[in-house]
Amino acid sequence: MEAEEFLPIGKVAKLLGVTPQTIRRWQKDRKIQETRSPTNRRLYSVREVKRIMGVRTQEQVVIYARVSSAKQKTDGSLARQVQRVKHYAHDHGYEVTRLFQEQASGINENRKQLHHRLQLAEQHEIQRVLIEFPDRLARLGYRYLERFSGVTA
Repeated sequence: MEAEEFLPIGKVAKLLGVTPQTIRRWQKDRKIQETRSPTNRRLYSVREVKRIMGVRTQEQVVIYARVSSAKQKTDGSLARQVQRVKHYAHDHGYEVTRLFQEQASGINENRKQLHHRLQLAEQHEIQRVLIEFPDRLARLGYRYLERFSGVTA
């Protein structure tokens, strides 16, 4: 998988025809997503800059969906969750390449689908994971997983 390219705030501002201060305000308002370098510099992915410019690129993503009980699974909660996230992916120009779904407690540390997904993230085979709500991924420690593996709720 190709490594993602990042640009510093000055170059992004120049490309978009705005000031760095505007970029910082957009980031604060969550209109643009930043990444921090090891030295705490603001960096922006080329894909994110193209999105702001209106250039459509189809990012490949995976979906993770989970329900806690067999009853939720049989009453269609899991299927509806998957459909809502797929709809979100379509609306945002994402190509869903894989679907992880399981029935397990959010505090269960032995979820096979979650472990497989994390393994793929460690191998940099997954760039973004879409979930409906943070508690679908984990009841506790969600922020650590978000930081580690590019999760989008």
